[in-house]
Amino acid sequence: MSESIITMRSETYAAKASKLLTRYGLRCRIVSVDPALTSRGCSVGVAVNYYDVKEVKRLLNGANITFGEVLGQREF
Repeated sequence: MSESIITMRSETYAAKASKLLTRYGLRCRIVSVDPALTSRGCSVGVAVNYYDVKEVKRLLNGANITFGEVLGQREF
């Protein structure tokens, strides 16, 4: 599976995101992120299939779960 990583401010946000995405049947996993890769220094994220990024962002926004950058994102 080719993945994109949606960065989060904290492990708490990542856990909330993971629970939400799992509830909607989307595969994800919490991963560590090198803070040097992000402009805000995020060190945790949620890895998802890059084909699901648009839907994941919609779900996170709808649930008011803040997130940072998307690493490895492709627009479709």
